[in-house]
Order: sequence, then structure tokens, then C-alpha cells
Amino acid sequence: MKQILILLISLSFSTTVFSQKLHLDQLKATTDSITRQLAQDDEPGLSIGVVYRGQPILNAHYGLMNLDYEMKTSDSTLYNLASVSKHITALGILLLEAEGKLQLQDKVSDHVPDLTGEYKNITINQLLHHTSGVPSTDNLLLFAGMSMDTPWTMAEELELLKRYSQLNFEPGSEYMYSNGGYSLLAAVIENTSGEDFEDFFRKRLFEPLDLQANVNNSSGKIIKNRARGYKPSETTYTDVLSESVPGASNFYFSMNDMITWMNLFLQKNSRYEQQLTKMMTPSFVLSTGDTLSYSFGLNVKDYKGVQRVYHSGGTQGFASYMLLFPEHELGITVLTNNEKINVAKTIYQLTEEILTEFLIEEKPLERIAISLPEETLHKWTGSYRMKDGMLLKIISENEKLFLVISDEQRFQLHPESETNFFIEEFDAQITFLETGKGKPSHLNLIQGKSKQTGDYVAPQELSKASPAHHDLVGSYHQKALAVTYSLIEKDGKLFLQLPGTFKKYLDFDVTILNPVAGYIFNTDRLGIIEFLRNERNEISGFRFNDVGRLRNIEFNKI
Repeated sequence: MKQILILLISLSFSTTVFSQKLHLDQLKATTDSITRQLAQDDEPGLSIGVVYRGQPILNAHYGLMNLDYEMKTSDSTLYNLASVSKHITALGILLLEAEGKLQLQDKVSDHVPDLTGEYKNITINQLLHHTSGVPSTDNLLLFAGMSMDTPWTMAEELELLKRYSQLNFEPGSEYMYSNGGYSLLAAVIENTSGEDFEDFFRKRLFEPLDLQANVNNSSGKIIKNRARGYKPSETTYTDVLSESVPGASNFYFSMNDMITWMNLFLQKNSRYEQQLTKMMTPSFVLSTGDTLSYSFGLNVKDYKGVQRVYHSGGTQGFASYMLLFPEHELGITVLTNNEKINVAKTIYQLTEEILTEFLIEEKPLERIAISLPEETLHKWTGSYRMKDGMLLKIISENEKLFLVISDEQRFQLHPESETNFFIEEFDAQITFLETGKGKPSHLNLIQGKSKQTGDYVAPQELSKASPAHHDLVGSYHQKALAVTYSLIEKDGKLFLQLPGTFKKYLDFDVTILNPVAGYIFNTDRLGIIEFLRNERNEISGFRFNDVGRLRNIEFNKI
């Protein structure tokens, strides 16, 4: 009887598995419906490609590749892959490794001369996985007041990095996305191979795979069938200048190319199989012991229970997304020359349609609150300073604990244990840790797989008076970026005036400073600013603690 039951269960499971299928029959109609609101016939366009089990299932095109000449998009239209380019650069490094010309643990300075200071000891592998601490050059350009719409060369990119030779953190200790790191990898490829970046890839990838692909690695370069990039203006579109720094961006692929490229990852026995398998297998371990899901320019994370490999990209006038489901031999790519199109939303609308029978909706973990005595709750009250300098306040009221972010934002912390609490309004948890003397030490704010740490700040630290405004106003210079900011007072408030790039790309050029404690101020746009003092206790400068892909950037008062 037991054997019969096992057989019946096995048959039932097998029938369920084999009855599941990918929904591909109405794919073109679904795509047409999705794109109808994205690109009209007279607007910048997009291309969508789908491969399954080695075959192209969809190669569809909408809108225009060039508005001036009303040229339609097609399967041979070349789009800037933007950051989807990164995994191609990473493959180039792995091919050099296979040729015996470098090792991943080599110091970058062994391959790129004139790297100084903190850059001397970072490794190629750290650059590949965004763990080197090298700042992202798009952020450096923004803070330097340098337009991203003007021609910018590889030589200028490297010179900027060499001037600003300050790392964001200890190499190998954290993950922080960096376009600058991949620019350095492009330099490694050219210097180690002795070849021009485009020539290197043409010989090893484009020609062997019969790709139409190209690289924009010099200003003014003519690239046949290249789409113009566009951004929306008030009533129409404006074309934008394409940058020409390779490595992090600027591979140009057509949808025909992407169909070949996706199949390269999804099918076995290619000449690059060893490298591609390595790229899709996360292996980088941080000094904390955590293994990254980012692997050689690709993200490797399940999507609703299905194995997923992907990367997105966005640059002036272009956006891209490549999405692979290796277990199903399925690949989807969306390419556009229209900044306003949300490629991520588009590609996952298709994914939900195609893989609907395989996707498992993730149910949030059911959390149950317990009761704690008031003295236990009160123990965790106080202020905690996060790494970016932001202060989180924990208060207790009416036998309840609250997280206070601002006067308008406060959330009740529901206890799961004496040290673990959760927030109902959004998926976040806080864990408190204490010193050996039973006093709070720090907290961990956990959102999904992200964990941020905040150190407890003693009340006497918070009570320190802020300096007088007249001691702070003046001009502040950043030598490596060759830029000066002005700090002014108006109507009793402090304002930091920012370069025109902030207005152009982020739609603001001034930020208000509000005192937090002592020499620490919070801004309404750029996080925490901390003022610095010299040996005579005079204001000598200030430091932005954390502005995304750039940390601890210091300005000297002049």
C-alpha cells in the first residue's frame, strides 16, 4: 500500500511539472499592447527580443531610431547598452585571464600606470564586483560641475580618477556600484592586450559570433545604423550627445546581436562556456563573510522562485535591460533610445505573461508582536547615527516604542523579542545590540537583504551647540575636482549653492542646512554635512559623508 501511495504521489507531481508551460503563443500581441503607450510611430522607439531553447521567438521594433530623418527602428538598429555593457567588459577580462595575460587578484596598478594613493592596492576582481571603493565618475562629474553632455574621453576619465584618488571604503569590505571602476577595467584591457578596446572585442567576440556590434570609444565616431538617443522635453524630444568612455557603458548592440548574445549564455558548448558559467555563478566573498549576488557585471537573484540572471542600464538618451532564466532557456531583452521608457516595467510585464505558471508569489513573513515591559522598551530609546550621518531617534510613549525619522515620519516598533522589532507600514526590522554593561551599543536597520548600522549617540554629544552662522559662511574648494561651492546665509538660514550640473540633471542647485548636533548639519537634498576644524578650532572645511556612490568628499574653506 505504501509503495502504491508513493507511486501515485510521484505521478501526480510529474503530471503537474510537465503540464506547466511557457506562454508564448500570444507574445507578439501582448508586446504590441504593452508598447502601444510607450512609443508612437513618430517618437523615439524601442526593440524587444525573446529567445527560447536557442530560437528567436520575438524580434519586434517600434518607433524611430532617428527623428530628424524619420528612420524606423529595426532588427539591425544599434542601441547603447549603457550599464548592460559591464558584463561584456567583464568577459573581456576573463578572456585575458584565459590567455594568461593577467590574474583576477592582480593589483590594478600593475596594469594601469600612475595610480597613486589609496588606489595602489585595489585588485581587478574588486573592480569587477564593485567592491574596490573607487568612486563612480558620474557622481564626480556632477559634484565637479562638469556637464555630461559634452565630449568626454577615456584619457579625461582616467585623469579624473587619478586626481581624485580617494576610495569610498576599505577595498573588499563593501559593495558599492561604480562606473569609475569599470572605466579602469577598460584601461586594464587596453594596456594588458596592447590593443584598442574596440579591436580587442572585435577580434574575440564580434567577428567570431558574427555580431554587428560596435563600441563608441572616441568622440565623433561614425557607427553605422546607430540610433540617436533622446530625452523628453516639454513638448517634444531633444537628442543628446553620446558619451565615448568604454567599459561601464557604450557597447552598441542590435536586437539581432542580443538574440545571439542571450543564446550564448543559455546554450551549452560555446567557445566561451567556461567564462560564462563563471559569470553566472556568484563567488565574491566580502571581508564580512557575505557572498555577493553580483557576479562579473551580472546580478544573479531568483525572481518569484525562478533562477534569474540580469542587468539593467541607463545613460543619456538610452535604457536597456537583459533578463535570462537559464533553467527555462529563456532570455528577454528590451532596448530603447527614449529616456522616458521604463524598461524594467516593460520586461517584467512580459515575464509575468510568459512564466505565469512557474512564478510563485512571495508571501511576506508573518510577524507576531509580543508584549514587553516599559523598562525594556525604554532601554533602547535615544539617538543612533547611521553611516551616512543621518540620526534616527527611538522614543517611547504610552508603553510603545517609535522610530522617528522626522517630525512628520514616525513608525511604531512592534517587538518580536527583547531586541528584535518590526515596522508594519513597510517591510523593515530593527535589531538592537547592547554593550556588556547593558546599555545600547548600536542598531541594525534591515530592509529586505539590506542592512544598515547606526551607532548609539550619547545625549551629551547631541547637546553640543552648533557654530555661529558667520563662522560657516564663505567659499569652499575641492582641489581634485577643481570646483568651489558657496555657503550663504539668508533670512537666518544657511544655504549651500551647488554647481549648475545639479540644476541640469537633478533640478535643484541649492540645499538648506539644518543643525543636528555640534558641527553636524543635515541637508534637505544631500544628506549629512560635517564641518571640519583646524588646530586653532577654526572652521577649515566641510565633508559630505555619503551622497550615494561618493563618500567623505571634503571641501576646504578659502
